[in-house]
Amino acid sequence: MRDPALVEVTGPLASFAEVFRARLNRSGYALQSQAGHLRLMADLSRWLVEHRLNGSGLSPEVVAGFMLDRRAAGHRHARPARSLRPLPECLREIGVAPAVAAPLVLGPVEVQRTGTALRSLVRFLHLRGMIDTSLAGAVPTAANWKQAGLPKYLTPEQTRMLLASCDPATAVGRRDVAILTLLARLGLRAGEVAALRLEDIDWRRGEITVVGKGNRHERLPLPVDVGEALVSYLNGSRPVTTANREVFLGPRAPHRALTRGAVTQLVARAARRCGLGTIYAHRLRHTAATTMLRAGASLQEIGLVLRHRHALSTACYAKVDHERLRELARPWPGDDL
Repeated sequence: MRDPALVEVTGPLASFAEVFRARLNRSGYALQSQAGHLRLMADLSRWLVEHRLNGSGLSPEVVAGFMLDRRAAGHRHARPARSLRPLPECLREIGVAPAVAAPLVLGPVEVQRTGTALRSLVRFLHLRGMIDTSLAGAVPTAANWKQAGLPKYLTPEQTRMLLASCDPATAVGRRDVAILTLLARLGLRAGEVAALRLEDIDWRRGEITVVGKGNRHERLPLPVDVGEALVSYLNGSRPVTTANREVFLGPRAPHRALTRGAVTQLVARAARRCGLGTIYAHRLRHTAATTMLRAGASLQEIGLVLRHRHALSTACYAKVDHERLRELARPWPGDDL
């Protein structure tokens, strides 16, 4: 459909469709591009209805949620997020969508960037002769120590809640359980789960081949619970009318393989369902590491499972091993009184 006049927009954005079309026309968009933007507007308006929102709540966070859900639904060739910019801009111009707030300086990273920008400014002013001496040395640098934070992870009870939030009676629920189990038990990255293919699972040997960073192919043992979750999904839940060899597919035709973003959003939705807040796939990688640590695995063994190239990448998990840290802690003066 190349005629924008034929695109029907329903829902809370319907009354702004003609204003948006006129703005696109004034901006010089071709008719085909206008139709594409209006179709995206129609999809967004339906999504707002499903989430009980209206045009006044079209914040950047809402737009990002729409795009993530769109990709998770199997729109692999969906327009990039920047293609949705004209619509919020139009709605902000007519006073419907909220204005974008200026970013706040919230932490060391932002303070560091501010300092870098300020030093660049005073150097420029000095070179242009607008100030007599360079003041770059007077701008302090922000401290930014590596490995200073603690890895965030889920407790065993929270992991059980996450898995229980998926409906095992549905094909999508069984797929999500298999994905969450792979993430939480083996610490796979979201992209590694998305790239997993049927031939990567060696049922006879009880191993899976993971394609990690740098296109490295590495084999990992297949725990019983991970194997059972995969079998539950593959045995009747995975679409069979597809030539795709990826293990995890979208539920709707043409059943394309899930992307890394879709896996990440899948975890986020499961976390919201069980009240755990904002959690993404990498949190489950930390969960797998801490679970192995508490079961008695060494840092070297954890590094092998997580496929770390450097021991320093695994060293951060030593800080969550409270029992071993107690052996190193010195008694507080006066405790023996």
